[in-house]
Amino acid sequence: AVILVVLVIFVFLRNARATLIPSLSVPLSLVGTLGAMYLFGFSLNNLSLMALTIATGFVVDDAIVVIEN
Repeated sequence: AVILVVLVIFVFLRNARATLIPSLSVPLSLVGTLGAMYLFGFSLNNLSLMALTIATGFVVDDAIVVIEN
C-alpha cells in the first residue's frame, strides 16, 4: 500500500525529489504510531486501523502542502 501511495504522489508531483519527502514520512509516521500504540498498550482493532488510514492521508496531504509552498 505504501508503494501505491508513493506512485500516486509521483504521478501528481512529477518530480522524484519532491516525492522523496512524502515517501519517507509515511513509513516513519506509521512505525512511530504503531510503536506508541504498543508502548501505551492500545490494541489494533477496526477503529484504530481506520484511524491509521485517515492519519496516513493527512500525513501525505501535509507533506505535499509543505513541498508545494
